[in-house]
Amino acid sequence: MDTSETRKQTRKAAEVIGYVLIGTGYLYCFVMLWVNVIHWWGAGAILAYIFSPFLALAIPVISWIIEGTFPILLFAGWGAMILGAVLVSFAGKVNEEETKKRSIKPILIGVLVVALVALGILAQHKITGLISEEPDAKLIEFREMKQTQLRQAQADTQNENKSWGERIEIFERSRYLVKVIKETFEYTKLKEYHEFKLAQLDELEIQLLKLRLDVDQGKDGALLDYNLLLTQRQFLQQDIKEMQQLLE
Repeated sequence: MDTSETRKQTRKAAEVIGYVLIGTGYLYCFVMLWVNVIHWWGAGAILAYIFSPFLALAIPVISWIIEGTFPILLFAGWGAMILGAVLVSFAGKVNEEETKKRSIKPILIGVLVVALVALGILAQHKITGLISEEPDAKLIEFREMKQTQLRQAQADTQNENKSWGERIEIFERSRYLVKVIKETFEYTKLKEYHEFKLAQLDELEIQLLKLRLDVDQGKDGALLDYNLLLTQRQFLQQDIKEMQQLLE
């Protein structure tokens, strides 16, 4: 087999691998966009579905902005698409000069597209925030109540007069309050959030029954888990009681 034929086959293999990387990376980003789109945009999700083929290209940046954490796997999908574009670009070149001119072209185009889409999604996200339903006054009042309790709990952890057992309980309370405050931003009505917590309490009761059986059978760690769930139930029941008072 001569050198030209070998190069031709090598370029062909690189091109196939490149397209596979582009397709795999894009498919992953596309699927992750559809998985999260309703959670992110709520009422504006229909717009995201319509433009999802384009938004999928910017999903790493979108996720980073909205979630506030660096999405390693999404950027890996992005990297796979860029690497695939480079391989496809190199595969079709016939000389070194053309390679230098054209290999960078798909990358530049990709960066430009992603930048434009990222700017568009930021604008869309703000528009969705403006048109989405505002939380009711009772939900805001409940959230502010939890924020006050969290500040008090954080202050109590620094109280040297508290025993270690009391400090641990306060720390668990603080963790629970942080979770509750975050959850309230996913709802617009206190009644809906109250129903969610009632369902959560039912699930917790079932878990307690199962753990009680494990405790009776003497399974390792069952008693500790059971006591932790009892503490969580206490916190949950207190929140439900406070919400019921606000809803009356």
